[in-house]
Amino acid sequence: MRIDPDSWEVLETYDSRKNTVQKVKYGDELFIVKRFNPDLVSGLAVEREILRNCEEMGIAVPELIDSTDDLLILEYIPGDDCKTLFERGDVDVLRSIAGWLADFHGAFDDSRRRGDCILANFIMHDSRIYGIDLEESSQGNYLRDVGDMCTSILRMKPAFTDQRFSQMRSFVAWYFDFASKEPVDIADSVVEAMDHYSRYGGQREELKRWSEKIKEVGLEDISPR
Repeated sequence: MRIDPDSWEVLETYDSRKNTVQKVKYGDELFIVKRFNPDLVSGLAVEREILRNCEEMGIAVPELIDSTDDLLILEYIPGDDCKTLFERGDVDVLRSIAGWLADFHGAFDDSRRRGDCILANFIMHDSRIYGIDLEESSQGNYLRDVGDMCTSILRMKPAFTDQRFSQMRSFVAWYFDFASKEPVDIADSVVEAMDHYSRYGGQREELKRWSEKIKEVGLEDISPR
């Protein structure tokens, strides 16, 4: 399906630190348009390939409708992102994300990360989880995705509480259960994720402090107290 960019109506522009992401109306249909900044356009080819691969393998992602040299046109998935749902108290989204992530890693034989694996990059629609924003996907240690999500959970306000650590541990247990793998120590992956996200946005000092604490004592016995 070819879509003329001059003929769509922009309905909403989403917050994004990397690219311009908009909901548009074209005829009677809604789409997501993702325009890549010039210095990040290499991510377009990555996301386009991953979207096609996921669709072939039955991993829930938005359908790729069309693309140009600097933008992707995607199926609009109505629903709330999982960060919003989690903030409302829906902890069950963690189980759903764990299942999606295990399926993704299994589909790529544990050789690929989805990248930027945070609560805001999953959408719930009709009781199904969809992964979005896949331009940071790369070959590499799949456990880094688990570390990303653990960090995303711990950062949710009130951050780094007993409750957040408990929720993090539940997510990890669900992930290994869905993946049919023996649980392994993911402390290094969480530290790597915390060090990465401490370079962006808020909670920098907290992330650095918790990263150092996890390096010292690991994840099993760590406590906010």
